[in-house]
Amino acid sequence: MAKKKAAKKKKTEATADTVLAAARERLAEKGYSGGTEHEFPDGKGWLFQSNGRPELLLCAVAPDVSIDEHQGQVAVLTGLSAVDDAAVPYVHVTNGESSSTFHLTEDGDRAIPEVPNAEEASKAVGPRVGGEMAKELDTYTMMMDRFNQIHEHIYGAGEHVSSSNEAIDELCKLIYLVAVLNHYQGQGKSLPIPKTGKELADILDPARFQSKKEKDREQAVEDARVAFEHCRDLKEFNTTIDGKKLRIFEDRAYLRLEKPDTYAMALSVLMSPRDDKTNGVTLRQIGDVTGRALEVVLRRKYVGRGGMGAYLTPQQITKFVAEMVFVDLKREKRLDDLIKRDDQDRPTFRFCDPFIGSGGFLLQLMNKTTRYIESLVTLDAKRRDKIIHDVLNSCFVGADRAPGMVMKARINMAAHGGIHAPIGRVPDSLTSPELDEWIGKIDVIATNPPFKKDGITRKKLKGDKHGEDDPIGGESGAAILDAFCEGIEDGVMSIDPNKRCLGAKPDKKGVWKPVNSMDPAVLAIDRCLQLLKPGGKLLIVVPDGILCNSSYRYVREYLIGTKDESTGEFSGGKAVLKSVVSLPQETFGLSGAGAKTSVLHLEKKRSPADRQSAVFMAVANEVGFTVSKKVEIQLGETRNDLNKIIAAYESGHDSEGQQ
Repeated sequence: MAKKKAAKKKKTEATADTVLAAARERLAEKGYSGGTEHEFPDGKGWLFQSNGRPELLLCAVAPDVSIDEHQGQVAVLTGLSAVDDAAVPYVHVTNGESSSTFHLTEDGDRAIPEVPNAEEASKAVGPRVGGEMAKELDTYTMMMDRFNQIHEHIYGAGEHVSSSNEAIDELCKLIYLVAVLNHYQGQGKSLPIPKTGKELADILDPARFQSKKEKDREQAVEDARVAFEHCRDLKEFNTTIDGKKLRIFEDRAYLRLEKPDTYAMALSVLMSPRDDKTNGVTLRQIGDVTGRALEVVLRRKYVGRGGMGAYLTPQQITKFVAEMVFVDLKREKRLDDLIKRDDQDRPTFRFCDPFIGSGGFLLQLMNKTTRYIESLVTLDAKRRDKIIHDVLNSCFVGADRAPGMVMKARINMAAHGGIHAPIGRVPDSLTSPELDEWIGKIDVIATNPPFKKDGITRKKLKGDKHGEDDPIGGESGAAILDAFCEGIEDGVMSIDPNKRCLGAKPDKKGVWKPVNSMDPAVLAIDRCLQLLKPGGKLLIVVPDGILCNSSYRYVREYLIGTKDESTGEFSGGKAVLKSVVSLPQETFGLSGAGAKTSVLHLEKKRSPADRQSAVFMAVANEVGFTVSKKVEIQLGETRNDLNKIIAAYESGHDSEGQQ
């Protein structure tokens, strides 16, 4: 058996060597030469240098290794730790067929369409980094392995979980328990757990679940369940805003795991000692690579559902949208708004995702915001850390009607430093009063709402379904549609920007009348505009039918007004159209939706006098992956047209993906 493993390892190394050699030949055509071997955890590496300065790190893996988000993270972290005091400006990772290229700067890493030529790379300077980056790479790869290992064990151990998604939920609960322990250990405190007579550190000791006595093992499981219920309700790990509780877990959430062996395995993995003499993972460190590892694992393991069910937005889309937002903020000289505070010294800028899922959009915006604040050299370390803490815990607003999604988002946000981010469960994001307090207060919304024709209907549904995946009908559907008629009076649409009107539509005479059903994506646009400040940005994924079908023409005119064909000017409308980026059919292929989609970019009007200007239009024919037989196949960032599109958007030119 050992010989077989050794032979397999040798074959993999040889294959990675072959890929590396072929890639070096291709890069020679761009002027790269010389260099030295460099360690790369998942394969082979080669560091190109010019006059003693690093210019490009080439990372090669075996052909059967997917060039996905994980490989990108490993390559970037390797590039950041390539030299002692400065990172490599460019990183290229390939398996011979697919590849990704990243530009590393003080603002973070950005995927780019192709490797620059050697002359350009020799002039670039990578970000300044400390000596801790090698440790971050080790931590990331270690935590990825650990999270994967625990998930697979839970899913395959015959526990009370029926899907990969439920196994993710149990993984998150265990991570949360260990994070609570870290929190108290970091303060030099212990946490007694009522009804057990034990402290949390003792309850989470893996040895208790490995006792030779069955009775002791069963008691260890019971104590762990009691500990979770106590920690679930701790005030310091839940958010209260204006007296309203925004919980990480539902008040009846419990640990489903029953087998002592599962606890022993998982806690043994999570409770490995750290350098700071605490145990396991921590949700306290801002920008911790633990958060990145958890985010990747959640996306890899989550199984999307059809209907109006949850489906995690691909990271290629969330990253692209975050890049567009920051291009806008930089172009409009509004980056300093991110750190502005009110007269009570509270941050004032607000990002929002009313249909948050696992938090993908907000996580990308959070990372870019953190990097921007860290780049401000005028701030001393203490002031910078306080600003980052305050921003991460108050400036990212989210909601969802699925408790499992809210839990994943809260754990995900906490792992990135936003443990008290104002994110909570709502009956529905379209009308819930919990979101009404944000009307007219949000600066940027980035979201991917559920979409389904007739997804909100007055008709009573067969079987009176009320699941998270199901359309909303009957009295509930009627109540939502009625709420979206608040801006209609005597058949006339209100021009009040905070009044919703798309629960109705105009008849042939222009009289607005209530509709019997509507795609929730249409209502989501209306709701998001209501939440935005005047001048606020909305970047939302919508089905293309809203943008081009004649039946939705009134929606488009409601948003941006009617066009005077003689002058080309638009009049009316509640927003200015900034851009439309068309996505390929397979972008949401795993969701079961099958709809062709686009990213719609609107700016809420500051006044009726605001005029429509030129619109940025782009088509992405590839977004770095394809879907075949219900499996997502990664193609690498060099086959992600969104990288070219963001470069074109930044330069102010229209763009189309490769034909």
